[in-house]
Parts: sequence; C-alpha cells; structure tokens
Amino acid sequence: MVGIRKLIDIIKKKAANAKHTSRMSEFEKCTVAYFLPDKGDKELFNEFRKTYNIKYIFGKDHQGKEPDMILKIGKHIFIIEAKHIKESGGAQDKQIVETIEFIRHSEKNKKFSIHYLSFMDGIYFNNFIHYSENSKIDEQKKSIEKYLSENRRNFFVNTAGFVELIENLKK
Repeated sequence: MVGIRKLIDIIKKKAANAKHTSRMSEFEKCTVAYFLPDKGDKELFNEFRKTYNIKYIFGKDHQGKEPDMILKIGKHIFIIEAKHIKESGGAQDKQIVETIEFIRHSEKNKKFSIHYLSFMDGIYFNNFIHYSENSKIDEQKKSIEKYLSENRRNFFVNTAGFVELIENLKK
C-alpha cells in the first residue's frame, strides 16, 4: 500500500486535474484518470479489460493477481504494479520477482498506447543502479533489461523515474 499511496501523491502533485474514477465513462472522459483494481475497483478493471480488449496474462500467471493501478494520461494507459522494498529475503524476494516479471507482458490497442509499468520504491532499487557483485541482483538486472528490450513500451521505474515520466507526458 505504501507504493500505491506514493504513486497517487505524485500523480496528484504533477497532474492537478487527475481523478480517481469509479466508472468507465468517467475514465474515458478524463485526460488524467486512475483506478485501483487491487483495492476495490475490480469490477471497473473487468470492464476496462473488456472495453480495450486487454488480456492481462500476468494475472493468470499469478493466481488472479490484479494490478495495483490503471493510470490514463492522454493517449497512454499504464497498467501498474507498485512495490515498496527495503531489502531482499523471504517474502521480498517473491515481490521482486513479481515486479520484474510484470514488465514481460504487453498489450496491443488501436486507440491507446498500453504500457506495463513496474514501480519499485525503497532502497532495494539502488541495487539496480549501482554495480553489484551479487549474482542474484545481476540476474535480476539482466532480466529487467531483457524484458524492457522485448517490450519497449514498458517501464521499470523508481520514484524519480515515475516523476520524470509524468512530467514528460504532461508536455
């Protein structure tokens, strides 16, 4: 929930007209709109999938896991998975793998550019920026680079990267 809260704060700060929508008609009308499938907006997510022919294979691969957020900015729609990770180990390792695997997926749509976006907040993200002799982190970095290369519309960002993305799209 920490990651989602941070995303909402950034969106509201960088796009003052952003609206948390509860209906598809509202989502379509707004220039900047979002909803939270994993936090109560599941029916809206199902309608969104049907309306835009979104397959969302990731959910099938991960026991029906819904994305944390759907964000629309103009002609861009982001299917977002957000994690706040301080360190590796135990349950965090599963979350890290899930966040990396999320960007393996892609969608095609004639009306919108659909992006899968993994948002990782917390000090663990620094492992991907700085050199590491840890083979597990090295493999994770290689996977991120491979998936982003295969799916050029997708993003793997931290807080600064998400802020920059929002600012660039507003222009």
